[in-house]
Amino acid sequence: MTSLSVCGAPNESELREAARYTTWRRSHAIKFMFGLGCFLILTGIASFALGQRENAVGVTVLGSSYVAFLLLSPRISIRKQIKSTPHLFEEGEYDFDDKQFQIIRPSVQLAMSWNNVHSAVELQRQFVIYTTKTCFFSVPKRFFSDDQLSSVRELLTQVLQARGKTFHAA
Repeated sequence: MTSLSVCGAPNESELREAARYTTWRRSHAIKFMFGLGCFLILTGIASFALGQRENAVGVTVLGSSYVAFLLLSPRISIRKQIKSTPHLFEEGEYDFDDKQFQIIRPSVQLAMSWNNVHSAVELQRQFVIYTTKTCFFSVPKRFFSDDQLSSVRELLTQVLQARGKTFHAA
């Protein structure tokens, strides 16, 4: 199989999209915590309806704060990443072949064997390559021409399925 090479720099909105998908689709703990926050809100509303206002306010505020934090956590996470690793937005070269993928930027170079990849997902605007269930590399689709998009889909499907791993469109 031939190699595929593209260049570009991801932007914050693309990283947020990947973080939002990862948070809500790949983390059962976040779903459980969101359910708990919603339960607290409903408990507060029920307490208020039953005339127990002193209990209702605290529980409702606590549940609302909890849910708001969970909804904002992908954005918070990406902002922290941006501050701690500014090289994320450097122009880079992304190389794919049947053995590995590479990201080459002025300040960092990374090569990762497909054996070390957990899975990959195609989102609306990008490909997300997971090294663990929640750690990922984002490769925006805008880096690829139309021909290259079908080639990278085919490559990801082949290399991951050959290793018993998954690639799918979200």
